[in-house]
Amino acid sequence: MHRWLGGEVSADAKGLAKLAAHSDVTIDYLISGISSESGDWETGEGATPPGFVRIPIYPIGIGAGGGRAALEADPLHWLMWPEALLRRYGRTEDLKLFPIVGESMEPELQDGGLALINESEKSPRDGIVVARLGDDLLLKRMRLLGGGRAELVSINPAYPPIPVNLMSDDFAVIGKAAMGFKAL
Repeated sequence: MHRWLGGEVSADAKGLAKLAAHSDVTIDYLISGISSESGDWETGEGATPPGFVRIPIYPIGIGAGGGRAALEADPLHWLMWPEALLRRYGRTEDLKLFPIVGESMEPELQDGGLALINESEKSPRDGIVVARLGDDLLLKRMRLLGGGRAELVSINPAYPPIPVNLMSDDFAVIGKAAMGFKAL
């Protein structure tokens, strides 16, 4: 669990099973909020157990490839998560989950997985970020070059770096990537 929370390894089904067992809830409850006792979606104030938070999952894929169109959307689902485990990544109300689309960030962030993004961290900095470039959302490693310039770099060497002008109206950091979840 420590390596998972430290970002050394990605979450997988086995890790979610351990988290659910440790938290005394089902995996279904962590992912969907569906109680095994009722089988119904829980809503309202009583829906989130003490010590847990609901993190929204948005239907907008972030491009770990050539980029995905930047759109506004409502959350598609919510993931229940122990609040204590998320505090290290920022205020829980700033955390959002987005599907990863493409293979430019493999093997660390995989196509079909999810990325946990802290949307309060919008300052350009070295590290993995979600950035808007024109109308596309990109999940890339940002490397600051100085002089108002940076590169968006893929982990997969098959994808070349993308030069960016940090002062351009066509560029903005949407948030810092905090954690990645693999698809199995």
